[in-house]
Amino acid sequence: MSTRFLRTATLVAFAAFSTYSYAQDDSPGRVGRIAMIQGQVDIAGDVGEEVNAGMVNWPVTSRNQITTGRDGRTEIRIGSTAIRLDADSSLDVTELDDETLRLHLHYGSVNIRVRNPDLARGFELTTPDGLVRLDEVGQLRVDTGRRRDQTVVSVFTGQALVDGGGERITVCAGRRAEFGRDELRTSQAMRDSFDEWSMLRDQRADRSESVRYVTSEMTGYEDLDQHGSWRDSHEYGPLWSPRHVPSNWAPYRDGRWTYLQPWGWTWVDNAPWGYAPSHYGRWVMVDRRWCWAPGRNISRVVWSPALVGWVGGGYSVVTFGSARLPAQGWYPLTPYDEYRPGYRMRGEHLRHVNRHVRKRDERTSIITNTIRKAGLTVVPQSNFAQRGTVVVPTAPRPSAPTGSLITDLVAKAGMPPAPRDYRPRERRQEVQPRTSAFTGLPGQAPQFGVGAQPRGGRYGVERRGDEPAPAAAPVAAGVVSAQPAPAVIAEQQRGERGRRGERDPDLERDRRPRGAESFQMQQAQQRQQQMHHEQQRDSMVRQAAMQAAAQQRQQQAIQQQAAQQQAMQQAAQQQAMQQAAQQQAMHQAAQQQAMQQAAQQQAMQQRQQQEQAMQQRDQQEHARGIRGMVQRAAERQEQQQREERQRAAPAPQQTAPVGGFQRSPDELRRRAKEDMR
Repeated sequence: MSTRFLRTATLVAFAAFSTYSYAQDDSPGRVGRIAMIQGQVDIAGDVGEEVNAGMVNWPVTSRNQITTGRDGRTEIRIGSTAIRLDADSSLDVTELDDETLRLHLHYGSVNIRVRNPDLARGFELTTPDGLVRLDEVGQLRVDTGRRRDQTVVSVFTGQALVDGGGERITVCAGRRAEFGRDELRTSQAMRDSFDEWSMLRDQRADRSESVRYVTSEMTGYEDLDQHGSWRDSHEYGPLWSPRHVPSNWAPYRDGRWTYLQPWGWTWVDNAPWGYAPSHYGRWVMVDRRWCWAPGRNISRVVWSPALVGWVGGGYSVVTFGSARLPAQGWYPLTPYDEYRPGYRMRGEHLRHVNRHVRKRDERTSIITNTIRKAGLTVVPQSNFAQRGTVVVPTAPRPSAPTGSLITDLVAKAGMPPAPRDYRPRERRQEVQPRTSAFTGLPGQAPQFGVGAQPRGGRYGVERRGDEPAPAAAPVAAGVVSAQPAPAVIAEQQRGERGRRGERDPDLERDRRPRGAESFQMQQAQQRQQQMHHEQQRDSMVRQAAMQAAAQQRQQQAIQQQAAQQQAMQQAAQQQAMQQAAQQQAMHQAAQQQAMQQAAQQQAMQQRQQQEQAMQQRDQQEHARGIRGMVQRAAERQEQQQREERQRAAPAPQQTAPVGGFQRSPDELRRRAKEDMR
């Protein structure tokens, strides 16, 4: 008995300490979303929460798991960061906050593009075989589980650091690394249809005009261009207006409320563009038209579950059809309203969210009241007391005019409390691990363990063994709730006692021990539950083995298709190489022909130059010959003249010097001229 008491006390102390530690943590300012869904896509929260079908605009944060079916694909956006899962894949968002993004890929293929340098420094992706980090912004793809004990990392842009196979290497752009338990090798990166699809999605986001008005780190900005238009206002700054909305449309009216930790009630909009306008900025009415005002000079953004003001509560009664029930309402905040969160939020985050809030005067007060009346939405307050989601379009609407609602509902304002029996995750008891049909390849154990189905609802709410599950069917618009007003009041009283820490006398009476007979019945029930759990475990093991065999056959088919595609690619490459060789040969032949023509032209030019030189020499020689002939003719004529003069008047004889010969003066002159020649 003492051992049981000590064990119970230890569990209670641990739960209290965990709850206190959880309460001390501030909520992160960065949250992602599911931006696109094709085929079967499932999302689950923390351990113990059931798996649900994913939907567009669903918030993605720490401890979320996203799984795709055989025909499924999905895209997760975190600001400018895009995470895309291919078919038959499972990804865990281990940690997501202002500085960190840690992922774990259990099996399948993921394509990731990180454009934010701050987020790239805190990026980390793990697989069963290794670890991948980013040295800089870029895009990469990771495949694991496609082959036994092997992970493939392909880097398309940027640079990644890979730890695997007992080694650590840096993989540059255009390369890929394949590693397993004991080996690591590199090769050239190749793209397939999944990567081409990711490139088309990136090009769509890169062409967005909204980055002129908001930062790309605002999650959901890429869907604003397709569904609305921008304009500039002197009073409010950039304004965005949605297109193709009904005449009675208002913000936070077409969607659902869901309870998420640590924020509380969180809005999920049905419109594909509704994520950014629901979690950032404010709403105004300009020319009787709703416009979203994100504010000027937005360099960083802080996420909020919903920027609304809450009115009403358990003490405000409004007519719904023919019944008068407690009401709960909300309206979109304007640039003149401060946001007051109902959860723990950092001071710098709160200052950033309210940085554009303006002071009110008489005119702005009238504008604010008009916007509140036009945007007020009211549902029965009991809708927020149940587990699950509050689907607003199917909830009954009040029949009283909007003008009188604010006066009635303002009696008690504030965010609705947590749904009934909601407890923090750290205080759960007997929570089984989340089951999964995936067992990896033959010979591998299940990734998440196999056991009984966990107790609890979609949002981590445990249900007592003696309490039936509440009905969550939506109520059609204009129909009065089947639950009478006294039951609603009793339900609210039990919720108030739970919030004050008081015990419910009815539940305590049911929980009292009833002697040895009750103890034996409890033991029998425990044995039956244990047998039932073992049967479920065996059944799930058999199903897992069958699915593993089916997955192996599917992988073999995929490998055959990949081999065929590779053969086709090789044939295409060979054909391209042959065409390139033919083109190169034709180019070389053309070059040789051009060179021959140039050589022939050069030879012709040389011959022409030689002929011109010979002609010039002939002309010069001919000119020299003519001059010589003229000169010789002149000399003969001069000699003849001298001879004639000599014959006409012979010169007197002169005696030569002693020892010499006697010569005439004319002969001496002639000899002197010959010597000069």
